[in-house]
Amino acid sequence: PAPLCLACHGGDAHTLVKIKDPAAPTARAHTAQTCLNCHQTRQPIVVGTYLDSVHSLAVSRGKTKAAICTDCHGGHGIDHSNLPKSSVNRKTVPETCGKCHAKELEEYRLSYHWARASKGFVESPVCTGCHGEHNIRSPADAKSATFAGNVTKTCSGCHASERITAKFLSAPGKRADFEIESFHGVSSTKGDVRVANCASCHGHHSILPRGDPRSSIHPANLGRTCGVCHPGAETRFISERIHTNVKQPSHWIVALVRQVYYWLIGLTIGGMVLHNLLDLRFK
Repeated sequence: PAPLCLACHGGDAHTLVKIKDPAAPTARAHTAQTCLNCHQTRQPIVVGTYLDSVHSLAVSRGKTKAAICTDCHGGHGIDHSNLPKSSVNRKTVPETCGKCHAKELEEYRLSYHWARASKGFVESPVCTGCHGEHNIRSPADAKSATFAGNVTKTCSGCHASERITAKFLSAPGKRADFEIESFHGVSSTKGDVRVANCASCHGHHSILPRGDPRSSIHPANLGRTCGVCHPGAETRFISERIHTNVKQPSHWIVALVRQVYYWLIGLTIGGMVLHNLLDLRFK
């Protein structure tokens, strides 16, 4: 059964306390637990993860301005996310998050993602598509979807999808896969969180296509973008393919060196094995 007034406000009609009372079940410090009294049993996996989120941890440290359940879902007029008027509907989520994250909202509104999402394309992410819903963690948290070591995996959820790339890209292809197999990607899979990931080049919230002059990957801006990690990057440096696949090098010299190394490895190990077999036969 859906909750009535006293299920949230507690007590009975004669013992109700004001919401500003620190002991009230609807006080900001206690709201999450009040909601979980019902939702912990009905949606334990989904809602319970809020307690591990950056918002909940901030509240537990006394920062009661951090987001609680009612900030996102509303207090009394709580609607299902499928309803257009819901504060957690796909089209309204950015506005809901923007109540606290105004700067990020302003940047996101300029992005290619929002240009598509605002027109009803469910493939294009809103805030929760990248950050999660209840289990939002700090980018510094290694478990966060936006942690430096996890960003490529988060982006590839959409950008490595053949269905999505075929629908939106003029030249469909697994670009995220190329990133994973690139020099940056290989370093990242080895655990190097300093190496460039998707957000390092494309940005975080104001992601724009290459042809947009405001884009960080526009030819006119690429030198500055690469220069963050590679100061003084030359024109030849930034003119090379970025999403290159180390298994299919863009330059013939790289391909030649790769083939030479394959032969050297084969001849070295093969020669060693042959030598040992001959030595064993002799002995």
